[in-house]
Amino acid sequence: VLKAIATSDGKAVAADQLRTAGKPAKLLLTSENGTTLSPDWNDVRQLAVRAVDSNGVPVPDNDTVVHFSVTGAGQIIGVDNGSNTDHDSFQSSDRKLFEGRAIAIVRTNASSGSVDVTATAEGLSPAVIHLTAIRRSKEKTFRSF
Repeated sequence: VLKAIATSDGKAVAADQLRTAGKPAKLLLTSENGTTLSPDWNDVRQLAVRAVDSNGVPVPDNDTVVHFSVTGAGQIIGVDNGSNTDHDSFQSSDRKLFEGRAIAIVRTNASSGSVDVTATAEGLSPAVIHLTAIRRSKEKTFRSF
């Protein structure tokens, strides 16, 4: 464990630590911008997947191929991993992890219902995230002109 502590006037004001990762054991899937979706074309959720070891420590050197699947009222509209040398299609349901990470972008195709996204990879425990499609009331747009 490597721990860094920032101090100001002798008092700790921030701390962070790094842990050495073990072998990849499972996938961790999180939403970076909420868990509800409306049937608006522009309303999408960016889901981040990471390979982690049995203690939940991210494994940054893992490049396993992850398969994303959706059940319910949603669809995957894109995947990526941030690597500028990966030329695989964004419009796929599979993506190789880059530095242990990738994303899937999901949109709902219904005005209500459940959207379950699963990430799987060979040799790793899968991850599932539950999203909900809801109809939002129309917001008034105020223009300054």
